[in-house]
Amino acid sequence: MKLVVTGFEAFGEHTFNPSWEAAKGFVEEVAPDAGFEGVEAHLLKVTFEDALKDAQEFVGPNTMLISFGLAAARDKIEFERFAHNAFERGYLVEGAPCALETGLPVFDWRDAWNEASPGLEARVSRDAGDYVCNALYFHALRLGRGVQGFDAVFVHIPMMSAEKARELGAFFSGLILGRGSR
Repeated sequence: MKLVVTGFEAFGEHTFNPSWEAAKGFVEEVAPDAGFEGVEAHLLKVTFEDALKDAQEFVGPNTMLISFGLAAARDKIEFERFAHNAFERGYLVEGAPCALETGLPVFDWRDAWNEASPGLEARVSRDAGDYVCNALYFHALRLGRGVQGFDAVFVHIPMMSAEKARELGAFFSGLILGRGSR
């Protein structure tokens, strides 16, 4: 299995985006003997056009895509259950389903997170928003339908320091991959 982990560059009024630090922290925690054919971290641009291109690049057989994004107004970690065929100006893909659901165990991850919480509560969200985070997630789930062994999840995180974001990414990596620090 290949593991692809993403975070975004700074955007809008935000001069810093902790999602990239979380992605790097996640990847740094993956042990070399974890059994992945490849482990990649990618810094993404915050544009709708790039969201589609990125999804096309990352979707493949036996691949898990874990994407982190900033939700500055939220105060919890949010595992996004659904991606919606919507954005600021209409549909992302005309004629595509209204929503797609991850096949990854987001409820189990939420429960495990909250049991071992590093001080920040997690919840499962039904709405990834209508911005680039949702666009990447929707395109990945749509393009990944029928691709053997592919699945994706999007994780929204609140604004935090780079250090806290790296710790969060490392904690999540250990939690879902069943490993502690390398």
